[in-house]
Amino acid sequence: MLKLNALSKINLCLYVLGKRDDGFHNIFTIMQTLNLFDELYLKKGDKFSIDVKNIQISGENILKKAYEKICDFIGYKIPVEITLLKNIPIGAGLGGGSSDAAVFIRGVNELYKLGLNNKQLIEIGTEIGSDVPFFFTDGSAIATKKGEIIKPIELPLSYFVFLIIPDFQISTVWAYSQIRNYLTVPEKLSNLLDCNFQQIFWEVLPIFENSFNDIVLNIHPELETEFEKLKETGAEFVSITGSGSAYFGVFRDFETAKKASESSWNGQSFILKPIKI
Repeated sequence: MLKLNALSKINLCLYVLGKRDDGFHNIFTIMQTLNLFDELYLKKGDKFSIDVKNIQISGENILKKAYEKICDFIGYKIPVEITLLKNIPIGAGLGGGSSDAAVFIRGVNELYKLGLNNKQLIEIGTEIGSDVPFFFTDGSAIATKKGEIIKPIELPLSYFVFLIIPDFQISTVWAYSQIRNYLTVPEKLSNLLDCNFQQIFWEVLPIFENSFNDIVLNIHPELETEFEKLKETGAEFVSITGSGSAYFGVFRDFETAKKASESSWNGQSFILKPIKI
C-alpha cells in the first residue's frame, strides 16, 4: 500500500486576463503549496474503488476522472483501491481536488511501475483539470494560458500563512461567470519569469491582486472587516485564494501569525507554512 500526501495551494495572485474561444479564460497566477493536505492510500485490488472519508462529495469524483484518463493513456484498466482522507475543505480555492488527482496518477505510476515520465504524467493531468499540472512541480510556479502552462519558480519559504475557511463555498464556474473587468498583469510581475523571485518577493507582494476579490466581497461584504482585521494584526498581504471562499494573510514570522490567530474569526482557521511538494 502507498500512502501519499496531496498538498493544498494558495494563489498569491490571480489575474483573469480575458475569455478564450473555447469558453475558458486566460489567466496569470502565482501558486504555492502549503502544509495542509489530503491523505491518499492506494493498493492493488480486484477492481477500481474509491472510499472517501471525512466528507460527502457530490457530483463527479475527480479521482474517477483521473482513473479513466490514465487508463485511456496506457490502454488498459488498472485494478486499484483508493482510500481518501479528505482534510482540505472543498469549494474554498485550495486546489484539493486537483492535488488529489495529480498525486493519484503519480501514485498509480509508482504502484504498478508503469514507467511514465513527468511529461507524460502532466499530459494526463492536463486532461483532468487546469490546476492539475501545477501539482507536478516543486510547489512554487507561475501558471498561464488557462492554467496548464507552468513555469516553476523559486519562492521564499520562510513566511507564514494564516488561512481562514468561512462557512460558505464559492462555485468556480459561478465566479468566472461574474467576471466583468479583466485585470492587467503589472509589468514587474510579467517579468518574473526571468527574475530572482526570492530577492524581490517582499517588494512585489503588496502589488499582487486577485480578480475574484471584489466578486466575493460584493456578495459577502462582511469579509471586508475580516480583511482589515488581518492587516491590523500584522499581515503583509491579504487576499482570497483561487475564486474563494478561503482567504489568507501573509505574515513574516510565526509570532505575529499566532497573535492574529488568537482573535475571533468567522470560520475554521489554520497557521500554515509554504512547503515544497
